[in-house]
Formats: sequence, structure tokens, C-alpha cells
Amino acid sequence: MIIDGQTGLICPAGDAQLLFLQINTALNDEGLCRHLSEQSKQWGSHHWSLPVMTERTMAVYNQAFDKRKAEVRERWTRPRRKNSSVPKRKR
Repeated sequence: MIIDGQTGLICPAGDAQLLFLQINTALNDEGLCRHLSEQSKQWGSHHWSLPVMTERTMAVYNQAFDKRKAEVRERWTRPRRKNSSVPKRKR
């Protein structure tokens, strides 16, 4: 989600010196902050727009539905055991 220098500034955990430098840079470079803000907004709009999120959500639902449909189909087309107490279906 964060691309160092494009959509934000990253520093490794525990690196206090670099964290200080990144914060200091952000506080003193208005142009950099503007650039990071614009790029992160553009990235978020592209990856999290309503149409994209709707498409991804529908893909998950369709995948779950198809899996369940296949399970049900497999169960109903499985040969019956002899002496089954389940009555035969009318076709």
C-alpha cells in the first residue's frame, strides 16, 4: 500500500534515526508532502474505488457459490447405497 518515496515514507522498525529523518523531511518539504498526498490518493482511488471493490466482492461471492454448488451437485449425483432408507427421487 505504501510505496516508499511515492505514496509515503517508510523506515524499518527500530530505526529511530531514519524515522527522525523521514519525519523531519516531511515537516520541512511541502512539495514532497503534496506529491505523496497526490500519489497516495491516486493509488487509493485506483485500487479501492467502488467499482473495483464491488467487482472483487462479487468474485469472492461467486467463487463461494460455485464451490457450494459443486458440493451439492456431487452429493446428489453420487450413487445410492443399497438398503438406503432415503426414498428415491422422482425425476
